[in-house]
Amino acid sequence: MNDVLKNMTGRYAKWLTGEGKYSDIIISSRARLARNLQNFPFVTRTTEDQRSEILSSVLDAAKDSKILNSLYFFDMSAVDELDAQFLKERHIISHEFIGMSDPKGFFFSEDESIGIMINEEDHIRMQVIHSGFSLNETWFEIHRLDEEFSKKLSYAYSDRFGYLTACPTNVGTGVRFSVFVHLPVLTFTKRIDKIFADLIPAGITVRGLYGEGSKVIGNFFQISNQYTLGWTEQGIMDRVIPIIRQFISEEKKARENIMNDQRIVIEDKIYRTIGILSKAMILSSMEFLDHLSALRLGVDLGILPKISKRLLNELLIMTQPAHIQKIHGRKLEELERDSIRAEMVREKLNLN
Repeated sequence: MNDVLKNMTGRYAKWLTGEGKYSDIIISSRARLARNLQNFPFVTRTTEDQRSEILSSVLDAAKDSKILNSLYFFDMSAVDELDAQFLKERHIISHEFIGMSDPKGFFFSEDESIGIMINEEDHIRMQVIHSGFSLNETWFEIHRLDEEFSKKLSYAYSDRFGYLTACPTNVGTGVRFSVFVHLPVLTFTKRIDKIFADLIPAGITVRGLYGEGSKVIGNFFQISNQYTLGWTEQGIMDRVIPIIRQFISEEKKARENIMNDQRIVIEDKIYRTIGILSKAMILSSMEFLDHLSALRLGVDLGILPKISKRLLNELLIMTQPAHIQKIHGRKLEELERDSIRAEMVREKLNLN
């Protein structure tokens, strides 16, 4: 396990490549499925023996699948606090999963496009993440994973309600489609609240960097369906995709307008960011995310052509607290992390 995590500090997930459709606005697309096994209570009502039995059942099902058997598996009891935060920062496990009782475990693929948690809020939580606007591709892949598990496992299912889940908002298909978007100009021009009010219908929700319960930082948002009951998977996707396309259109239009009307204001903001990052001696993770937003906009508008989107996407992850500590091989105090972050950003952006 230690070798796997150590190697991860030197490489980054496939969904951070900056490739794919509309990758200037859509950083990544994700499909997530919640499933529970028949004849077991939901996780919060299980005994330790029941959680152990659920974990064993899922592992046995994975052994008989070429797809699932190719994934890394970690027992969460062997993961220390720093490694858990490191995995959360990479979006492989959730904040809630860290606090859940053992036994529990998780799978993930080498390229980190697949993640599966066992005994989180539901018995099985699967996710697939791809770069850019690619919800159809993520659904195809996660549906294949679901079919592999269903060959060996019997899911909790109701003819009336569909798949049964711990949270009522997931009952039905159990699927959540989400995109991780960057909307700096709509935010900068203070139009974002009106756009959300106009474009977000009932059943669609907006969250921060780490999903449910997290704050919006650096103009980065997660937009997803909130309910699954009464809809087919394709019906949910057909509802979500047009809304995302509208956000893309509104942000592109706002970028075009501001470059025509207030180009000097945007260039000033971007070059001030470069000036701050080139001289800053300490840099908090939250402060850097605000500057990262300006850098991304500069790249997307052609103002900073020498910086790649891939590098900025990787900085989004590598500058997080647990990553800095993993890279340096020890726990660090906040001030020391902030100092290292500032130096790391200067080095990666060639600002020294």
